[in-house]
Order: sequence, then C-alpha cells, then structure tokens
Amino acid sequence: MKKVFIRKCDALQCGRNVQVGENKCILHCNKGSYQDDKLKIGFLQSFYDDLIDYIVKYYSDNYYKEGMVSTPENLKSVLNGLFPEIPNTFNESLRIILSAIIFPDRDSRDSYDYKIILEKLEEIHFDSCEFNCSSLDLKNPKVFFQECTFKERWTLYNYKLLENSRSVLYLLSTF
Repeated sequence: MKKVFIRKCDALQCGRNVQVGENKCILHCNKGSYQDDKLKIGFLQSFYDDLIDYIVKYYSDNYYKEGMVSTPENLKSVLNGLFPEIPNTFNESLRIILSAIIFPDRDSRDSYDYKIILEKLEEIHFDSCEFNCSSLDLKNPKVFFQECTFKERWTLYNYKLLENSRSVLYLLSTF
C-alpha cells in the first residue's frame, strides 16, 4: 500500500493541511478576485470553515482553560449561527489575534461571508493580515489593524477602536 503524505502549511506555526497545488493552507494562501475564487469549487466555503476552526482553537487555547468560554463544540455552534453569542462567563472582553491571514474578497449575499463570523467576536487584533476586499463594515467588535495590507481601495468606517499602545486604528499598514 502506497503511503500518502499530507503537506502542512508553510506559514509560521500553522500546521494546517495545504490547498491542492499550494504550499499554504486556505487561510494563508494567495487569493484572487471574488469571481476567480468563487469558481474554485468550495474555496470560499473552505475559508469560512477554516476561519471558524482557527477561532475555536484560539479561544480554546487561550480562554477555555480559565473557564472564560464554554466548550469548543459550543463555540463552533455559535460561530456557525446556531446560538446568538459566544458565552463568556467573566466580564472580560475576549480578544483574538488573527495573524497573517489572507482574507478573500467577499459578497454579503453569500452564506459563507466571513463578516458574519467576525461580527460575533468582541475584540479583533488583525496582525499582518492581507485584505482582498474593499470593505469590512464591522459594527460590533473593537478592532485594531497592525501591519496589514489592503489590496483594494479600502472604505473607512467608524470602527470601535481596540485599545493599543499607540491608540490608533491602523499601525504600519499599507493601502
């Protein structure tokens, strides 16, 4: 029997399985236009699903042990829309750092629009992320963009500022 080796993502400390023909996983591989990515069967849905897995793992690794959030299964249910909000047993905000993720362009009409997931989070620190969309109107979470790249003309919104040492929304980002 021939052994099949599954390659892992080259991105720092990722370890996810790579996309076919890529050396990076769905979160870290390059993205094209919305139309190009939508034509790749399951590509945008896979991004959505893996972003949920990334968030669940991050919360489980950082908050579950302290009893601040419920089980990983419940978190996944919340992010998939089965429950209204992430259960937080303390009055502390739950911050997540999304690192080096390359966000595809999006369409709000899609059931796999990742904005739906991000709206359920309380505090998001985007660190070295790349955005292939022209807007991301997040109304609920506090946000901070550090060393991010915006590939398209970016529409500014009145975001809630996530506290940081410089008290800025964008730090060392490229537009």
